[in-house]
Amino acid sequence: MAVHRRGIITPNSVHQTSLGRVLVTIDGLGALRDLMASQASTGAAPPRFEFNGGHFDDPEDLRKLENNELRRVVVKSDQLEVVLASNVAVAIGEPDLCTSIARDWARWRRTSRRPVPLARLDAVVGVFMLLCTPAIALWSALRLIPSEPGSGLVFGIGLGGITLVLGCMSLFKLPKSYALVKPMTLDELRRERTLETRHWQTAAIALAAVTVALIGVLVTVLVKK
Repeated sequence: MAVHRRGIITPNSVHQTSLGRVLVTIDGLGALRDLMASQASTGAAPPRFEFNGGHFDDPEDLRKLENNELRRVVVKSDQLEVVLASNVAVAIGEPDLCTSIARDWARWRRTSRRPVPLARLDAVVGVFMLLCTPAIALWSALRLIPSEPGSGLVFGIGLGGITLVLGCMSLFKLPKSYALVKPMTLDELRRERTLETRHWQTAAIALAAVTVALIGVLVTVLVKK
């Protein structure tokens, strides 16, 4: 097993089938290779793996790639090319083969996680906006228009609604097609996600506690005035 780095390879074919949002692990990449090999004609060369910088010999070699190199992995055979990138996941080649890849491989590997470094930032911004929604509505009602509390309440609810929508968009809006390439097996990924979920739960509880405390202080100050 080895990694061979060289220039960028550009895909070239006529028919494309979107694979949607797919999770690619080491064993998943191996399954894709086996499926493409089973579709190849007799005597055809085995599928080969490429990335932005060269090619590698085996799915296990994903562990040796840098993070930026994992953003675009291509699996090629004589009749088909599957592009697995952070901005697109597509099968290129004969229509029947492309449909088979989408139906028999990509369909079972759907994901809702973002493949780009901004994923964590989007989540933080989204959660912050959601937690700020009640504070904004309360401040607007009690302080912004004190002579007309009804108008202030309406304005606060509207402004809070905007932050609520923006927060939900940051958390849940996803591109239509991409590949999240993980240099680990599916079992390893599941264990990692379990630990990650616990960390996020702890952080969310701490952030919620801070937000509630700040709202309490704000209410106390406004009531005294």
